[in-house]
Amino acid sequence: MGERDRMVPSALEIRYSSPVYDDLWPCADWASRLIQQGGARSARLRMRRSWRQVGDVLRAVATDWLKSGDPLRGEAEAAVVRGHGLAPGLVHETFTRWLRRVAAGELFDLWERELGATDADCIQSLFAVFAGTLAEPAIQTVCHALMMRTFLLGRASLREWGAVAAWMRAVVRADPELGPSVVLATWPTACSQWTQAACAGAEGTLVFGGDAAVAALRAWTPPDRRFSARGHRVSVIGVTSDVAENEFADLAERISLDMVIHDQKGCLSPQYCFVEDRQGVHAGRLAESLADALRMRGRVWPAPPLGEDEMVAWRLALERWRVESALGAGVFAFEEPAGAGRFGVMYHPELERLPGNPVHRFMHVIAVRDGAEAARLLQPLHGRIAAVAHAGKWMDFTAWLGDEWDSADLSIRVCAPGEMQDPPLIWQDGGCPNLREWVRA
Repeated sequence: MGERDRMVPSALEIRYSSPVYDDLWPCADWASRLIQQGGARSARLRMRRSWRQVGDVLRAVATDWLKSGDPLRGEAEAAVVRGHGLAPGLVHETFTRWLRRVAAGELFDLWERELGATDADCIQSLFAVFAGTLAEPAIQTVCHALMMRTFLLGRASLREWGAVAAWMRAVVRADPELGPSVVLATWPTACSQWTQAACAGAEGTLVFGGDAAVAALRAWTPPDRRFSARGHRVSVIGVTSDVAENEFADLAERISLDMVIHDQKGCLSPQYCFVEDRQGVHAGRLAESLADALRMRGRVWPAPPLGEDEMVAWRLALERWRVESALGAGVFAFEEPAGAGRFGVMYHPELERLPGNPVHRFMHVIAVRDGAEAARLLQPLHGRIAAVAHAGKWMDFTAWLGDEWDSADLSIRVCAPGEMQDPPLIWQDGGCPNLREWVRA
């Protein structure tokens, strides 16, 4: 072994890989060689499998998992629970919803809408950097790559790898020839030379993450290669004045489900609830009902404790809202028993601007006179709203917001409370790439 071959630090961890690549891991330029070999294999796979044949395999795997009644088992479930900080019941609920859509054939619907009913000339290699928050975008990206017959190198974190690796193992059991199409690896940010090599070697780069991560990887991606980024977005809830108070218990139950499904860590997790309230009591009572609903959810789906850093952020945010409540800026409605740091509900009788949500563990219930006031408060988030759950008479969110909102640039999913975390796979703004982005011109 030469000097160059001994330059790979032990920080590289292969989470999932076909044995055909085992000879690559001792060398320093493994990323470049992996993408080259994987791209060549994907070209050969296209000669033997159509997108529809691969889709049939994925659909069958999803159906089998649903029949098992336990989509994630053993090590995979433990890894997801530990990474997400979610209760096992929530992990099961989350993946079951996603599996139902795959089993129903929504991947076929997405392909046919984006690319028609024929095979498309897609790129041969894709490097994806996952955000480390939710596993579903990572798994769906794997499904897209498999159907495109595109080699995928995914830089995954603890939050994703357990679920994605379990999914790939099931896919390989159904069709072993798909195994070499995906490699999942983990390496520290400090090993930027590997990230740069992957960006330079792959035909396309896909980034899930914040603005800083997107900017860094965009700079490392050559201008003649494809680049796509999916940053974090925010979701909100709107309740109009025709919703009666005797409906609040049911409404709060559904809102609480949207909050706890992903522990408020995803783009579809609601952070703000606008309540049309001209009398000044409607919104406060909904906040109390939501606090009660969250207490009940916590008994059914208790979450593991927060990490040390997350708990510090939670306590700082909690103290901030307590101070603001004492000054009359809001009413703190709910805290987890014993300071567990899972959720809080903050009621704001009036606001000049939206409060920040640093740990994504607070729901801000905000009283507004009408849609125009909600539009003014939402203006700083323009272009970053993922979904809106509506309750009440208004069916068109942009119409309720009125003329103050430039609806031409609005790209949101509108649904009912309780359905925010169950978007159709065909909805592109859910964080997954548009398939047309990966077709060669």
